[in-house]
Amino acid sequence: MTWIRKFPAPIRLNDGRALETLGDARAVILRFPERRRDNIEWQNAAKLLVQAAKGSATGADISRAVSQLKIVLRAEELL
Repeated sequence: MTWIRKFPAPIRLNDGRALETLGDARAVILRFPERRRDNIEWQNAAKLLVQAAKGSATGADISRAVSQLKIVLRAEELL
């Protein structure tokens, strides 16, 4: 897995943090309580992040992961 792959542009959270890599996003997801991570939107985001971290991933894979991640971050009022 290549968790150091960068996003096309940083994702700026409301609390001032910036998610710049797949690893940054992974860390945010892992900090949420398990009951939230069981939500289908979070599961989809996690799945897409894992796909984007694979060595064979494309820019399109990263874009899909970022799009889904932004959906769940908005739902958590982090964006």
